[in-house]
This record gives sequence, structure tokens and C-alpha cells, in this order.
Amino acid sequence: MKALMEDIIARFGGRLAGSMEEHRAQEYLAQKMEGFCSRVVIHPFAAPMESMHGSLKLFAVIFLLNLALYWVSLPLAFALAVANAVLLTGHFLTFRYWLDSLFKKTASTNVLGIVEPKNTPRCVLIVSGHTDSTTEYWWWYRYKEVGLGLTLACAGMILLLPALMLLHMLAGGADATWFYKAYGWVFALLSPISAVAFFMRSKRVVPGAQDNLSGVTVAYETGRALAAKARQDKAPGLDSTLVVVAAFGAEEAGLRGSAAFVEEFGPALKTLPCVCLNFDGIKHQKDLRIIDTELFPLVRYPRDIVNRLKKTFAQCGQKPLCGSLPFGATDAAAFAMKGMKAVSVIGISNTKLDPSYHTRLDTPDRVEEDALKKAVEIAVRFAEDWDKSH
Repeated sequence: MKALMEDIIARFGGRLAGSMEEHRAQEYLAQKMEGFCSRVVIHPFAAPMESMHGSLKLFAVIFLLNLALYWVSLPLAFALAVANAVLLTGHFLTFRYWLDSLFKKTASTNVLGIVEPKNTPRCVLIVSGHTDSTTEYWWWYRYKEVGLGLTLACAGMILLLPALMLLHMLAGGADATWFYKAYGWVFALLSPISAVAFFMRSKRVVPGAQDNLSGVTVAYETGRALAAKARQDKAPGLDSTLVVVAAFGAEEAGLRGSAAFVEEFGPALKTLPCVCLNFDGIKHQKDLRIIDTELFPLVRYPRDIVNRLKKTFAQCGQKPLCGSLPFGATDAAAFAMKGMKAVSVIGISNTKLDPSYHTRLDTPDRVEEDALKKAVEIAVRFAEDWDKSH
């Protein structure tokens, strides 16, 4: 089962969002899906691929400017600090795309393989992963969890600064006691941490095996399994569930492919019961877990879908682990933010940083074959149960 991800990496290497490598990998997937899908749709879209990570440089520069202004005009520094914290939260942390207009758009594609049911569709199941990979978070590669800690500390300083400035002004501004002035020196001494945001990524594009050719492989093999059943009299396929095998593009640029998909097809999909079952970072079988909440995009997945998936885990002999995604986001969030049912399954730890996450260590040899097989088994069983319930 790992053959697909090994093949794609061997042919195209890293696949940065909007790059020729991503485009060619998507075309290749479309050709392979034609072998078992009723039809395959290549869905083009355009998005500002540098908007999310590029904005980090802006936030770091404004933070340093805040510290300089602090010694000149506290009210002006406070106003700028508030704007910086709000933009960091709204644009980058919660994926609301407030600064998109500052960045140039680049073309990308989603690949959508359609597996038709035996009868007229009464419901839809989208099984998805994303094809693109990212440039390396070299602080995380070099310093592991310390690098992650520095990243969080940098964001924390940007978010905390306006609160401390407000306390300073409420305490009397320039006439405040030394306690309120001291944080200015503390932040000045800690200001080099802003380099973590400014130089977050290197130019090296990572292979992106577990993140997220593993999810693409699970979606692909799930569609192939369901299509194969549909061709066998003794093992009929789904009765009334239309299955969409989705390989989204540009997820690493801020869920761009899934957001474009929901924007284009969401209104039509809402006319039928529809759910997106998304797979991301399927690496270890012991770490397979249902994500019920994603903290950054502020989404909580429907309890009925989470419980249904828990039952499926148990039916497949997999412990139904469940938890939140502590940082970042998955393509399922793009559905949830538009009021559509979705849920994500991951296969890495959600309590500590995996060494392969967004680093050069994200290679196929680190992905367990059994994790992929179990994820496919879960997806197929979920599809069959979803079909029976409708």
C-alpha cells in the first residue's frame, strides 16, 4: 500500500503548493483514479499560496516596531500591538484569510474521483487527503520540541504584548511604577525570538509522506476497495452513497484546496446528507485517533459523526482514541467552517511533536504499512455503515 506514496515521491519529489511538482502529481493521481472511478474531475482554483507563512514575517517586523515605539509613544505602540495580535489571530491562527489581498494568487488543483452507487445517490461520502507538501520548518527539524516551544513563545509574545501595554497605561503610563516598565526591557531582551517567525521555513521542500501522501493513499485505496466491491456480485458495492475520493491541493498553504472545493461544490452537496472523512498524518497504527476538535480554526466536529466513527474503530479492532488537534488544521476544518459535516483521523501523536512533521524526515520508510491498512479498513467500514443508515 505504501507503493503509491513511494511512487509519487520518486517521480515528483516534494510538492510545494502551486508548484509544477504538485500539478504533475495531481495529474498522475487523476490518471490512476480513472482505473476504478466512474469519472475523474480535475478542479482548478487559485489562491495566494504565500499568504499564511509569508504573513509571519510581517507579524515579526511589526512586533519589533512595537518594542521601538514603546519608548516613544505608549498609546501608538499599544494600538499597533493590538492590530498585530488581532491579525495574527484572525489571519494565521484561525484561518480567516484577512491578509490574502496582499499576496499574489497561484494556480493549483483538486483531484476528485467519483465512485457511483448501484442506485440513485441518497447521500455523499468524501474521503480525502492532500497531495502537497511544505518547505521545512527548520527550527523544528534542528531543535525538535524546543523549536516548537520557541515558535509558541514567539506567538505568545505577540499576543501578550498589548495586554501588558494596556496594564501599563491603566497604571498611569509614563508615571507608572517600575514593575509596569520592566516588561519593556524583558520583551526587548526576548525580542530575538521573533527570528523564529521571520525565518520559520527553509527553502527545502520536504517529501511529505505521512503529511500527507498517507491520507491520499488511504482515500485512494478506500475508493478502489469500494469500486472493486461494486464489481463483484457476491460483495456488492454501496447501495445509495456516492463516494468522492478527494486529493486536495494546497493544504499546507492554509487549507486552500478544500476551501475552494467547499466554495464550489458545497451548495450542491448540502442538498443531500454529506460527510467528509479526512485522513492526515497516518503514520503509526497505535496513534490512529479521531480528531473531535481543532483548536486553531475553532471547529468542533459533529458529535453524531464522531460517535459513529468511534463505533467503526471498535468494529475494526482499533481502540477508539479521540482528541483535539493542538495546532495547525486539517482539510476537514474547511468543511466545518462552512457548516458541513466532517471529521479527521490522524496517525501521529497529538501530545508531542513528531520528528517527521514538516521536516526532511517525512519519508515513506517511516510510515507503517499496518497503519495505512487499518485506516483503509476503517474508512471502508464507515462507508458501508453510512450507506446502510441512508
